[in-house]
Amino acid sequence: LYAVWEKASYTVTLTLNGGTVNQGNVTSYTYGTGATLPTDVTREGYTFGGWYDKSSLTGDRIYSIATSATGNKTYYAKWIIDTYTVTYHANNGTENTAVGTKTYNTPYTVIECMFSYDGYVFNGWNTASDGSGDQYSVVAEYTGNAPIDLYAQWKKFNLTVSGVASEDIRITYIDVNGNSVTKDKAQGGQTAYNAKLASPISLEYTKQDLFYCWVNESGKVLSTERNFTYTMYTPMEIRVCHDSKDDGLNYALVVFLSYDNQVICANAYTSDGFTQDIYDGVSKPTRLGYTFSGWDKTADQIKTEIAKASGSVVVKATYTENAQAYSVNYTYDYGNVKIVSETFSYSLGESAFRVANKLVSGSYYFDRWEIKDGNTYRVFSYNPGVALRRMTSDTVELVARYVNSEQELKVKQAVVNTPLAYSSYDSSAQKKKAQFVVEYALPENYVIAEMGILYSTKAANGTADTLKLADDNSLPGGIYKYTSAKSGDSAALFGTITLTLNIKSTVQSGMVYARGYIIYKTEGSEETQIAYSSNVSSVDVGAISTN
Repeated sequence: LYAVWEKASYTVTLTLNGGTVNQGNVTSYTYGTGATLPTDVTREGYTFGGWYDKSSLTGDRIYSIATSATGNKTYYAKWIIDTYTVTYHANNGTENTAVGTKTYNTPYTVIECMFSYDGYVFNGWNTASDGSGDQYSVVAEYTGNAPIDLYAQWKKFNLTVSGVASEDIRITYIDVNGNSVTKDKAQGGQTAYNAKLASPISLEYTKQDLFYCWVNESGKVLSTERNFTYTMYTPMEIRVCHDSKDDGLNYALVVFLSYDNQVICANAYTSDGFTQDIYDGVSKPTRLGYTFSGWDKTADQIKTEIAKASGSVVVKATYTENAQAYSVNYTYDYGNVKIVSETFSYSLGESAFRVANKLVSGSYYFDRWEIKDGNTYRVFSYNPGVALRRMTSDTVELVARYVNSEQELKVKQAVVNTPLAYSSYDSSAQKKKAQFVVEYALPENYVIAEMGILYSTKAANGTADTLKLADDNSLPGGIYKYTSAKSGDSAALFGTITLTLNIKSTVQSGMVYARGYIIYKTEGSEETQIAYSSNVSSVDVGAISTN
């Protein structure tokens, strides 16, 4: 009798990791024959990177099973996520192109313009060179899964002079070719001057009448000199504040200014023609955190100055600073019986701190602070200490809640309040500012491991579900953090955190989202907890006025 041998067969398991075998699937192989692993393998948004015999996808790539191989085999598909080129075109500007990389199914944030174009300022990106395609602003998101070309859009760098006849203006400027140009009868109104970017422009008002000043589009005084030189950084309109009368009477130009030298109104009057009714009818300018208290000259004083001179009479607004008042009420939880009520104040932008008594009336224990939010109250802090930092003149009402036994005290938690969002423009630095202030409190017997503010410019990160740390407290892509305190810092158990972002004045649009967080633990423990502000705040960069 002779033994009969059959070649052994073994199973092959292909772990596709989300992919699909389109042709040549392998489920087994035979000793002495081996097998070729499939190459027609696809996965949406990814490129196939080969088969590996380790789940870690390390070692050599495997293309086939050798004829001498034995045993069951498992192979793992490696995938390389697809990326797409974002090409930025200067579109007549300096340089030529720049590139960025967009990853499959991951939003790509459009960057600021890296090109320049003499005589023009950047005005966003477009998918068509002539601006007829899809428009993308800086910090906007591109979500497509394909290469994209973005073309810089340009707006002429123009100066427009209005409010005066063309023959009364002399203008000297540098054109885009670097030549000095002087126009003795510069055309005003709709005509613009194609000046070199950020170059000095000299203006002269030549008519000898009641001239007061040059103002920008918002009415802010740029100069009270007939001749002045101004460096422009953005296209703008300049108006001349003047008046002329030809009836032979003695006139003076009466100019009313707000606190920041913006012209409220300017008209020529004789001493007899300026009346109390005119004075009372001038618009009263507002100022955040202040109350208008009157003008620095009375109507009679103005009439006297008109009679003395035929030039300008300048009248400025005066204000009284408002103290920010916070009403603090100590209240029982039962029946809301008021124990004591008081008001304390502080100036706008300053931080105010308040600590409640832990025990009142011998048997009532502090439980929590609540803040009035519309017609209801919400928890503001479980710490007797609270911190407030506001930059608006609204009155805030805080209530300290008490219970009648220590056993009824609620579980103490860290509280991080929704960031207060403010915006402003720093004209000296040519920067927009987005500011977020978080008010926080941590109960006693806890210590801070880390706290700060998370922020992002991606709309996908603009919710409480997305603007947060990963499970290991690392930062997900597109999210940044400002850290106010880390382990070892002697941070207070209550206070405020302030994040100020400086943004180029040329950024025309986009949102910034922010949210406060605290990582904390009990004293003597290494196990941490994390608390976030319940909502996300935002600042619209495009809505920040640069005037």
